[in-house]
Amino acid sequence: MRQADAPEEGGLSAEGPGRGSRRAPEMQYFRRRSTYMKDPPGGFSSQEKTVSLKKEPRLSLGITIAGGRDSRSRVPIYITSVQPVGCLHREGTIKTGDVLLSINGVDLTQLTYSEAVSVLKAQTAQANVVLRVVQTLSEGDEEEEADRDKDDPEPMDSSREDDITWAPLWTRWLGLPSHMHWCRDIVLQKTNNESWGFSIVGGYEESHGQQPFFIKTIVPGTPAHFDGRLKCGDEIVAVNGATTVGMNNCSLIPLLKLQKNKVTLTVVSWPGSLV
Repeated sequence: MRQADAPEEGGLSAEGPGRGSRRAPEMQYFRRRSTYMKDPPGGFSSQEKTVSLKKEPRLSLGITIAGGRDSRSRVPIYITSVQPVGCLHREGTIKTGDVLLSINGVDLTQLTYSEAVSVLKAQTAQANVVLRVVQTLSEGDEEEEADRDKDDPEPMDSSREDDITWAPLWTRWLGLPSHMHWCRDIVLQKTNNESWGFSIVGGYEESHGQQPFFIKTIVPGTPAHFDGRLKCGDEIVAVNGATTVGMNNCSLIPLLKLQKNKVTLTVVSWPGSLV
């Protein structure tokens, strides 16, 4: 199985209609650069866990997965269920929603869904398995986990992505370490003094510290609306290559207004953030 290569590579085609018959350019995705790195926002965090198992070679781990480099929002491979028939359920450390980092030293963080399935099947055929995961945490996770344990689903017969009944809220991804984020550049253009067509929330506040900048609304009939790629809930990582980390709302809004005809927004999109 090929290990992950360069941190930048071509990605998925953009979605959404353009002005008239104009087609949006193909999207290029890249890992969050060091200058864009940040700590998770207040109330969110992550912790890494390592599980070492000795098992019968043919015994299944008992998990289903989703995500991958080819998923719509390029989320990492994550666990959608831990089934009672598998050895991980008995071990008890791995939870639904955990992000898979590696298995027996094989990196899983930049694989497609199919590649990850192949690696997992090959490695779980061994008697000794070492699994590394990262768990994202938020202030409300304890209540959510208690509710999930109380309503434990029945075992599933298939590990196909089509059979998944659980999906994380988009806020769960906010605790993910920023070096695992996939970014993309969206270039907006206009020809007059109209606004770019979106509103933002977030930024640095004394009472809450540094919070990400999120797209709050998209205004119909504006450059952002006609371009079709920017979504509510997208995090603005940089403007024209300048990081937004450490900025407050009063700094970013004037910066956006200064861009007369063209602006490049570096954003991170999470599944479920479209409203």
